[in-house]
Amino acid sequence: MSCLRSSLRSESASPASHESEQSSAYNPAGATLASPGGSLVNRIPEVEQDPWIGPPLDSRRSFFTAKALVVLGLSLLLFCAPGGAQPAPGGAQSKNKTVLFLHSEAADAPIFVAQEQNVRRELQTSFANKVQFFVEYMDHSRVEHPGYADSLAAYLHDKYASKQIDLIVAIGPEALPFTVAYRREFSPRAPVVFSYPNAGFLKRISLPSDVTGLVPPLEVTPTLNLILMLHPETKQIAIVLGPASTRPNLASDLELVRNQLKPFENRVAFPLIGEGRISDVASQVAALPPGTPILYLFYVGDQGKDFISAVNAADVVTRVANGPVYDVSDAHLGHGILGGWLSSDADYQTNIAQLALHVLQGTTLSPAEKIADGRYIFDERQLKKWKIDPDKLPPGSEIRFHQPSVWEQHRWWMVAGLGVIVFQAVLIFSLLMQHRKRLLAEKGLLNNSATLKEAQRLAGVGSWQWDSRTDTVTWTEELYRIVGRDPRQPAPSYKEHPGIYAAESWERLQLAVADALQAGSSYELDLRIILPDSTIRWAIARGEPVRDAHGQIIGLHGTLQDITERKRAEQTLRDSEERANFKAKELETVLNTAPIALYIATDTQCSQITANRIGYELLNLQIGDNASKSAPEHQMPSFRIMRDGVELPPDELPMQQAASTGVYVPATSLSVVLADGTVRHLLANAAPLFNAEGKPSGAVGSTLDVTDRKLAEEALASLSHKLIEAQEVERTRIARELHDDFSQRLAILAINLEQLKRDCSGLPVAVSKRLSELGKMTSELTGDIQTLSHELHSSKLEYLGLDKALKGFCKEFARHQKVEIDFESHDLPGPLQSQTALCLYRVAQEALHNSAKHSGARHFEVRLWGSADGIHLTVMDPGAGFQTNAADEGQGIGLASMKERLRLLNGTLSIESRARRGTTIHAWLPLDEPSYPDAQPARDGEPRNELTHSSLAMSREHTN
Repeated sequence: MSCLRSSLRSESASPASHESEQSSAYNPAGATLASPGGSLVNRIPEVEQDPWIGPPLDSRRSFFTAKALVVLGLSLLLFCAPGGAQPAPGGAQSKNKTVLFLHSEAADAPIFVAQEQNVRRELQTSFANKVQFFVEYMDHSRVEHPGYADSLAAYLHDKYASKQIDLIVAIGPEALPFTVAYRREFSPRAPVVFSYPNAGFLKRISLPSDVTGLVPPLEVTPTLNLILMLHPETKQIAIVLGPASTRPNLASDLELVRNQLKPFENRVAFPLIGEGRISDVASQVAALPPGTPILYLFYVGDQGKDFISAVNAADVVTRVANGPVYDVSDAHLGHGILGGWLSSDADYQTNIAQLALHVLQGTTLSPAEKIADGRYIFDERQLKKWKIDPDKLPPGSEIRFHQPSVWEQHRWWMVAGLGVIVFQAVLIFSLLMQHRKRLLAEKGLLNNSATLKEAQRLAGVGSWQWDSRTDTVTWTEELYRIVGRDPRQPAPSYKEHPGIYAAESWERLQLAVADALQAGSSYELDLRIILPDSTIRWAIARGEPVRDAHGQIIGLHGTLQDITERKRAEQTLRDSEERANFKAKELETVLNTAPIALYIATDTQCSQITANRIGYELLNLQIGDNASKSAPEHQMPSFRIMRDGVELPPDELPMQQAASTGVYVPATSLSVVLADGTVRHLLANAAPLFNAEGKPSGAVGSTLDVTDRKLAEEALASLSHKLIEAQEVERTRIARELHDDFSQRLAILAINLEQLKRDCSGLPVAVSKRLSELGKMTSELTGDIQTLSHELHSSKLEYLGLDKALKGFCKEFARHQKVEIDFESHDLPGPLQSQTALCLYRVAQEALHNSAKHSGARHFEVRLWGSADGIHLTVMDPGAGFQTNAADEGQGIGLASMKERLRLLNGTLSIESRARRGTTIHAWLPLDEPSYPDAQPARDGEPRNELTHSSLAMSREHTN
């Protein structure tokens, strides 16, 4: 590509971030930063040949010759050393490709970075990310140093001479001349693909056969024809291009543009603008006659100490222009450019990336090609600004940056506004009607105020309202009467209310008011009012919050109802209740005959507890004794109350808790150890007793002797344990028989069938085929029997541990059932107890069988891990799920078997399942050594009954 287009596009896009394996920007010691217009080509002496391809300098030749001798000497020493040079493992050739990007500018040239990213994506996609990238930046426009090219070549030699570079991608106008001139120094065999080249350089030389690239067009003719079509009366077209005096690499682009301008010079003049700083260019553009079309091609330079890019320069030019500004690239569209016949940077970069891919794949290189692309593209905003009719544009033109009309932009707002106006009219009419109704209602209220006042007097109810912002209180006349105040006086403020109520009532009222103001809740309280003559009057106070239009609480309002007469009636009722208490004592006599132990305490500490006859007998006490563990020391009974083997302190006993908290204590399992050592198992509950003020005054408790039931449960647990042990023994015996007897016999049968097939080679084909099928069926039956033997008893569980055994089972189960099982285990403690391992193994077996049979899923997850509190096992499937309650009530024994196994080892089983959302079974066992209900010392010469002892003994005779 020409220098003009490379420079133009390198400044037209925002920088693209990228990652590379290695990148660097070389700046040799002593180099000075030059203006962006500096050229590396100009600092090399002119010769017949292009200065970049001339013979290497003597200093460079001697430098690399010395380095080569040193490297050769070191190589001979290594080769002659003992053992000699050994080839690298796997061969010296790497399957990965290595690509070097060489940028002519620094990393802040966004279009060059975008070109690199395009090539990266294409190569990484095609080679499955097996490409290593290196990036180097020449920073040509900013470095001014006579020996810069030689120093940079030496730097690249040191860095890449020992590497196998498969491709060099030269990006930018100065990267290609440098690569052609110095490639022999750092990677002589690497092919080169160039992008955005210097057109003048391509004209001066003949490229080597392994150097190729693409040259986009610099076509101004279509845009000139377009300008003359849209502005037939124009006498001149200003060309913005430069500054050529400080950027000699633009000379070839300028020459190409001038050649295309020649056919039009007899019709219009072409003043060239571009020399000097951007302020000078802006002044020249602003001085053009009004309506003069401008063809903006390229400008990049400096303004004071700042570097201005081509994009920024386009903004400056279009801002001061007196006529429409056209272009030949879509890079500046959107920056004040009206449009034109525009080429596409994105298409060019894609073509470069595909060319690099072909070269890296070994495709034969072809000479550099020129891409002919472009289409008419326009900015609608600029068309409107310069009043150009879109219908006059060439057919097929693309118009971007469409601006909707006011109606298109605000159509719905206009419709909504009209709707609001109509709504407001309806609303105003409605408000007027409501106002009329309100006036009529207020008149009615005035007429009814006397009636309301009389109604409040008859009901003994006064109303009030309090504004918390001003502490203003408003009372009705009846409220004044209830509290014994003069209605001619102003109502007392909230701060004066403590003088109206008794201290206890005022405290409760304060709490209720605070809660109403904070939480917005209403309240209803019975309060004692102290009249000025010290008379006590009872009233019910009701209140609720008042909110403003924003929902904020601004005060309270409510009523106060005189209930003095009702309170007197309640006192009469309490007197009646005391008489009823006497009758309760008579009831106590009756309770002594009840078949359940009952206990009563009439104080909150439960320091004195009496019982009925059954209660005293249960605790082995005499009738009348104090049955309380909170009794004084001289009355303390000798029995002990235990829970889970720990004696409970008195304040944790059910009756003491109920009496102190006023809360019912549900049935609790306890044990009582009597003075003679007898242990009784109890189920006790307690309920509080309350006094007339509603405060706890004691407790009543009932106790049920469940000793016989407890013994029955232990016997049942012992039986379950023995049944499971017998099941494991029988599993082991059957597994041994299947493995040692039936599997061997079936194997012999399969061998005999195969031998028979070979011996009877002359049999008919159908008979021979039938023999083969019988042999295959026999082999499959042998495998099924072995699988069944492993499920019945796993020798891996004994010798390899739970995690290995369970992992093997999951693998075998998945193969046999044709499902997928994801098994993971972690954080397991040391060797587990045999009972624990076997229990979890059986639970996993049962859970997987149930899931495979009922869930309909084909993928399962099994997790086994240890924690501080025990061992956890989960089996999960994403299948149909089920109702756990229905499963518990069903006929199957799978879940019951798992629960019973875990219960015998003090473990738990939980199931989470929902219809069509899968099932998760979670089993947990404690780390403590398992114990069984019947695990006791041997009696009458019998061995201790422990799960799996006999089965493990038999398993030692059965190995795989």
